Amino acid sequence: MPKKKLDKETERIYTTNEHLKSMTESAGWSIAKELLLKKAATLLNLASLGELNPNTLVLQVGIRQETAKALIEWMKEIEGTVSQHKSNLGAYAEVDDKYIVNMEELA
Repeated sequence: MPKKKLDKETERIYTTNEHLKSMTESAGWSIAKELLLKKAATLLNLASLGELNPNTLVLQVGIRQETAKALIEWMKEIEGTVSQHKSNLGAYAEVDDKYIVNMEELA
């Protein structure tokens, strides 16, 4: 893709999203995602809690659920960001440089 004139913040976002895209397209992401999903499932396995008093049990279950939820949401957020970035690439390539406002040039 040809280099576009971007302000620093847009360039930072674009570069970050390109790195995330590269990461999620690698075999390593598949392996990491599988391991994280297994870790989330382990957290949700209440059998591993053993015998606890009811107050501690409720607290532990809540902590484990929120932690597993955070892991899964984090993975979905990364993949969603990559999906959005891929969708934006076509539109980005079509925009003529003369329509891109670079805030640093205006200052």
